[in-house]
Amino acid sequence: VPYFWREPTDNDHGFGMPTVMGAWKKASSNRMLKNIEVMKADAREAEILVSYALPDVYSSYNMQYNIDMDGGVVLRGTFLPGDSALPDLPRFGLYMEMPGQFDMVEWFGRGPFENYVDRKTAAFIGLYQGRVIDQHVSYIRPQENGNKCDVRWMELTAPSGYGLRFSSAVPFEFTVQHYRPDDIAQETRSSGLRSVDVPIRDMTGINLDLFQMGVGGNDSWGARPIDKYRYPAKEYTFELRIEPVVK
Repeated sequence: VPYFWREPTDNDHGFGMPTVMGAWKKASSNRMLKNIEVMKADAREAEILVSYALPDVYSSYNMQYNIDMDGGVVLRGTFLPGDSALPDLPRFGLYMEMPGQFDMVEWFGRGPFENYVDRKTAAFIGLYQGRVIDQHVSYIRPQENGNKCDVRWMELTAPSGYGLRFSSAVPFEFTVQHYRPDDIAQETRSSGLRSVDVPIRDMTGINLDLFQMGVGGNDSWGARPIDKYRYPAKEYTFELRIEPVVK
């Protein structure tokens, strides 16, 4: 599904992100299906266009699915802003869930530890792998964590060896966790939620993003990320390929 929100970091709370950018959380959950159109369907390929309205941000979103005969799916999501006064986007990408047995992750990109667009120079591009549960960073106060930048491809597999491969023609970002984003949601820094309260679910939640705004840190009591790590609300397109793999 289209996804525009990230659960606030401590720095985000410093500038009141849940209030300033909260419309994007609503945009993710309150999208309204407008139309589904089969553009093409034959023995080799199906092409489907799904159109959404995003009433909370007065905008629209189109998702094109190209499904080929080998089981691969190319997703092409396009955001079309309808209001020039919208706040910056916290992120632009997709969210999906897989069963919890898909708990091995391998990727070619920055790692092995979490990294963000303004926190990545110490995370070198390479080939990394590990368990999904080990991608979680246990901050005292649960918040956005575990992101990986400049990724060329990522695979999630089960012990059987079967899984999915995600790739794009442009570097992308991803996060994988055994919980849902709402499980770490905090409207304020004083909510009292701690990392020990975060459930471990029998599912794997996956964020796949064209971008996520920087985590900032010039100060944590009002400053936003600097301009080059912010993303104004304008037209964006993210194309991602999903295909089955077996190891």
